[in-house]
Amino acid sequence: MKTIKFTDDNDYPGSGWALARIDNDTIIDTHPLLHPEAPAGLTADAEAEWHLERAADFAQTPGPGQVFYGMVSCYEFCHPQRFTLDLLPTIGRQIGEELTQWD
Repeated sequence: MKTIKFTDDNDYPGSGWALARIDNDTIIDTHPLLHPEAPAGLTADAEAEWHLERAADFAQTPGPGQVFYGMVSCYEFCHPQRFTLDLLPTIGRQIGEELTQWD
């Protein structure tokens, strides 16, 4: 399994599913699928949509490197999959599963 280590503790977003912008096996930026800045008081469906829109925005914002989808764990980005728009349904399902796990 491919993993990429975080080189700076300040860049580590905590464990969970995320998108990461990676250039030459260096993590430049991350976006947790359950972003901590989600507005309070949303229905579960609205919150899932909000998170998916933020993830799509992150993935489509131009920047250095390429965007990957994977799991953050133990200061590593694990099993990165190159992001394509075809991954949005998978990411949406993952967000929904994460949200219902905590209800």
